[in-house]
Amino acid sequence: PQSGVPPHLRDAGALAPVVQFCYQPTPWPPQLQQPLTGLFEAMNVLAERLLSLCGQALGLAADHFESACRHHCNSLRAIHYYPVEGATAPGQLRCGAHSDTGSLTLLLPDSPGLEIQPRGVSEWIPVSCPAESLVVNIGDLLQRVSNDKWLSTPHRVVVPESQVARSRARYSLVLFQILAADAVMQSVGSDAKYPPVTQGEYLMGHFKRWGRNADKAAL
Repeated sequence: PQSGVPPHLRDAGALAPVVQFCYQPTPWPPQLQQPLTGLFEAMNVLAERLLSLCGQALGLAADHFESACRHHCNSLRAIHYYPVEGATAPGQLRCGAHSDTGSLTLLLPDSPGLEIQPRGVSEWIPVSCPAESLVVNIGDLLQRVSNDKWLSTPHRVVVPESQVARSRARYSLVLFQILAADAVMQSVGSDAKYPPVTQGEYLMGHFKRWGRNADKAAL
């Protein structure tokens, strides 16, 4: 969270094979490795199919994103939201409001708590996710590709009001679709609002806007 904002009530672990070249192998608990790696592979396939459909809806060829997906930098994150006992700090959330930076995000939550705020709307709206379904978010990069035809949606995870609900942990499995670093993303249409940018340049630009190493010129 940003300076002055109460810390988020969560922790997480990520599965991202693209960073294996600079980290030691994950010390997997035996009961988790096969289910999570299998889920990661399945969600990668689904995310690629969904992005192909999005491309076709924008007038692009069905295989427009194929190469970018083949050499992807996707990450699967397992998030644990803490049980909450007692009062929280003013404005404290399980996860603060943000939009995702990539193209698509696929979420498998185990319980309510996710809220969205559509652009131009002041209210936060709870998201319903029935059993055996998932939530799909459009990220900032796909908004850029769509030339703002589609907008990424700010979202957050709130602390339940019910003491029974807030005393339970919440879990969510999230796939962040991050395309190949050298994939060039270009806005559709003849009146493009944004210049072409690679996935890598766009992601690094996000990192430069936040944190202790923030590039003040990028703010």
